[in-house]
Amino acid sequence: MGLGIYRNGSSFLHRCDPRAKVAAVGLFLVAAAVARGPVATALVVAAALTLWAASGQGVREAGRLFKPLVPLAVFIVLVNAASAFGVAAEEGEAPGAVGAAMASGMTIAVKLFAAFLGAATVMETTPPVFLTAAFRWFMRPLARLGVRVEEAAFSLTMVLRFVPLLGEEAVRIKAAQMSRGASFDTGGVLGQVRQWTSVITPLFVGALRRCDTVAGAVSSRAFFAPTPHTSLVQLKGSSADIALVIGAFALVGAVAALACLG
Repeated sequence: MGLGIYRNGSSFLHRCDPRAKVAAVGLFLVAAAVARGPVATALVVAAALTLWAASGQGVREAGRLFKPLVPLAVFIVLVNAASAFGVAAEEGEAPGAVGAAMASGMTIAVKLFAAFLGAATVMETTPPVFLTAAFRWFMRPLARLGVRVEEAAFSLTMVLRFVPLLGEEAVRIKAAQMSRGASFDTGGVLGQVRQWTSVITPLFVGALRRCDTVAGAVSSRAFFAPTPHTSLVQLKGSSADIALVIGAFALVGAVAALACLG
């Protein structure tokens, strides 16, 4: 199953109101962005792991999410080290500066992992139709400014829904090309670019076809009609939802306080 695709379940997060989950993950991403230092980063990571545990999933599933991000994390660490080495070499303090830059890069990578885990947790515990309802609820004030809230919420949900599907489709196409003798690790840079063209081209063709199919289905259901839209989804909050949002606010407050003190 692809990353970020809804998984049926009955965990605590599965039962939470989607509005609370969207608000909580938004606050969590703010906390991850403003976290400074090891203590604040540890709080963000602990919050991400708590959300993941509350979704009823384990370590193996978390490793499945992290695996695609490992090359990006290595790249971030190396770029930080290289930039620090170039600046500090002129000052004769390269070893210490490079070590500090690598530590900074590792902190950024850890926060990236935590942010990705938190967002994936919400995606995998909330059906797309409930995500649409939550986005529509949050965007209602924009209707007074002339924003077509229904279409905007639907478009945002489609983006979140189809990005994981594109990744899953890319893996299938790559496997099919490798079964035909394609090699993505040899032939130099130009050779690898040519090989990846055999994946990217059918991937985008399939994406365009899927867009046409979705557009036709939406149009046939008169989604863009000027009349008010109705929905089968009825959002109902509970005390657990309030506790989830309060916990997210507490995390942002703690991280912000640590940033000010540090």
